[in-house]
Amino acid sequence: MSITATWTSVGSVRIPLVHTCTTTRTNSHTPATISSLSNASGKLQITTSAAHNIEDKDIIKIEGVSGLPQNLSRATVTGVNTLICTDIPYSAAYTLGATKTVTRYNQGVHIRAVVTAFGKQVVLVSTVATYTFDVAPFLRTGLIEQAKPAPALNSIINSGGNMAYTYSVQLQEWGLNAAGVPEAFISAGSTVNNSSLQAYMAYPLIDYLVSTTSNGKVLNCLPIMKAGRSTTLLVSYAFD
Repeated sequence: MSITATWTSVGSVRIPLVHTCTTTRTNSHTPATISSLSNASGKLQITTSAAHNIEDKDIIKIEGVSGLPQNLSRATVTGVNTLICTDIPYSAAYTLGATKTVTRYNQGVHIRAVVTAFGKQVVLVSTVATYTFDVAPFLRTGLIEQAKPAPALNSIINSGGNMAYTYSVQLQEWGLNAAGVPEAFISAGSTVNNSSLQAYMAYPLIDYLVSTTSNGKVLNCLPIMKAGRSTTLLVSYAFD
């Protein structure tokens, strides 16, 4: 899995629009022919005659092997031609048929993106068809909140004239395990966390500090008003 940031330009400004999580886990997979079975610390190990192209922690389906207690298992990949069936104990009674194959068999895979900023989190869940997350609403809310006097104001930085802050995205992969129960699992070697992403305000900071009737983006401007001696004025501020 990986995290990819997609940016667009507003003048000289960058603002994150969508973060895309991609995974190669699909149900479409060419079955690999099984050449032999062996014992791996009490678990069934499968050796294929060619590269199996199965990823670590994939659910696999085994066909053409008699005597198995079940034909689905989570796989622990140990080589391009070998894998261990973590849910199937080894037995010398297993026998290979004429056509014996192992196939990736992931079902109902979802990706969850846990977005964290200013001590707050939002969990976004993908569909099984697309792994795309729009985190912009969550980031925009954080920027607006932190543009006002708050303990976390020092988390905001001035980056090229724009308000920005660092946030993180962690990916969590969920799918059905060999028993058909939803389970969290993350592939070995996957990029599962990115903690150095930057969120930017959509427009230059000056647009929020200078009152005009044309920009429509004033956030921290105090308009001219008449106030009595008992009126409380709450002034929002930013930074230079």
